[in-house]
Amino acid sequence: MSTTQRSGKPVEIELKYRVIDAAAGDRYLGADEIAGFRATSPVRSTQVEDRYIDTAGGAMARAGFAARLRQTAKTTTVAVKSSVRRVGTGNVHRREELEGPADRTAHPRDWPPSDARSLILEQCGDAPLVEVVTIRQLRRKRILERDGTSVELSLDEVDAVSRSRAVGRFVELEVELIAGEEAGLAAIDAELAADPGLAPADTSKLQSALRAVAAAEPKRRRASVLTPVDDEPPGGRADPPADRRDRRCRAQGARRDDDRGRHGTRGRGGTRGRHGTRGRGGHDGGTDRRRGRWHDRDRWGRIRRGRRD
Repeated sequence: MSTTQRSGKPVEIELKYRVIDAAAGDRYLGADEIAGFRATSPVRSTQVEDRYIDTAGGAMARAGFAARLRQTAKTTTVAVKSSVRRVGTGNVHRREELEGPADRTAHPRDWPPSDARSLILEQCGDAPLVEVVTIRQLRRKRILERDGTSVELSLDEVDAVSRSRAVGRFVELEVELIAGEEAGLAAIDAELAADPGLAPADTSKLQSALRAVAAAEPKRRRASVLTPVDDEPPGGRADPPADRRDRRCRAQGARRDDDRGRHGTRGRGGTRGRHGTRGRGGHDGGTDRRRGRWHDRDRWGRIRRGRRD
């Protein structure tokens, strides 16, 4: 997204509304005029994938930032945003935003220089980066202008993705200040706030996506949600911890069965050890020495008894 310079720092200033009625979102996207702002461009659509990254320990989040790799059909960029801060009593959201070129398969130290890259390296150092959550969006947007102030209105259909499947879906309407005075957003805010088909967004897309993942997979720990930025570790993909545990359990079980067979203890499948003790599944061809009787099973599994000669 574009950012506006405030006090020497690039700041993202926008209105954010959750779309409750799909018709309301489409109506504003296609409107020629909203609160005195007139459309000056056609609607353009683009597909984007936003991959939020951090260290396994959450270094960026602890410092109050979110790092996002955005991939389109043409480019990959990185954006680092500060925590959202509302202005006054309205629905204007402000936060610092740094952007730069990136490579989703490389560590930030190998990206082209930018302020966003520098901030990530400052907070994360050489620690490996992991994926926090992925968001896929269909963004439809256009430019509106009034008295030298330009805004970009965007209708975003958002999917929160976990393990390559969508676990949450929502639609947001955003109006971002591109150039001019921030006061121009107030008139648009008043019109949007009065529409029952919209509701002020109280969280960022990242927070909404994380809630969707947590609701869909409540038993997964944070470490299991995160996946490496690099597709595979050197030497091939490592086995998941659960698979390693399963193999250890099977190996230990096999060793126990071997030991039981050697020492005549209960064997698997009703077999018997060398010393003639009882096998799993019942009696098996043994001798009851206390009573001096023999016993065995017939072909139907019934016990046959007799006196030993």
